[in-house]
Order: sequence, then C-alpha cells, then structure tokens
Amino acid sequence: ALTAKGWNLNSLQFPPSIHLCCTLRHTRPGVSDRFLTDVKNAVADAMSRPGEKTGGKGAIYGMAQSIPDRRMVSEIAWGYLDCIYDTKRQESDGPINGMHH
Repeated sequence: ALTAKGWNLNSLQFPPSIHLCCTLRHTRPGVSDRFLTDVKNAVADAMSRPGEKTGGKGAIYGMAQSIPDRRMVSEIAWGYLDCIYDTKRQESDGPINGMHH
C-alpha cells in the first residue's frame, strides 16, 4: 500500500520492521505529515482484513523469516549470488558495463 503511494521502504527481519532512508526531499513541508497519514491508512486497511494473504516481495520475505533452519536461507542466498556473479571471465572477454577489471 505504501509503495503504491510512492514511498520506498525496505522490509527488515529480526525484529520485523521497516527501513526508510530520509533524504532532503523528505524535509520539505508536508512530506512527513503525508507519510504519517499514509502509514496510518495502510495500517488501518491491513488491520481491517486480518485474514487476507500477503502478496509480492513481502510474502517471500515473510516466508523466509519463518524458516526454522537459517542455514537454508544462507545456502539459497549463496546459490543466487553464485549464479549472478561470473568470476571466470578472461581479460580478452572485454569490459563489463564499460569497466575493465
């Protein structure tokens, strides 16, 4: 609900929480009041439908928090990183994103 309103929040675990990076834009008049209103409305909306399933990234993140063996999360994260980072490149392969390594 807050993302749809233009707020960029990050979900955190242990304890369950959210993170908001405050920038100069957040100090403009009315922005903090608008944020608090949007949070209150989002909470009221969520509390009015307690049985509704969560969707999107929040659902995946919440599911990961409920895994009792935290090693499994670590193994999945390492596997993902291993797949997206290719360290077997040769200098003859050329630059990556315009950068030479």
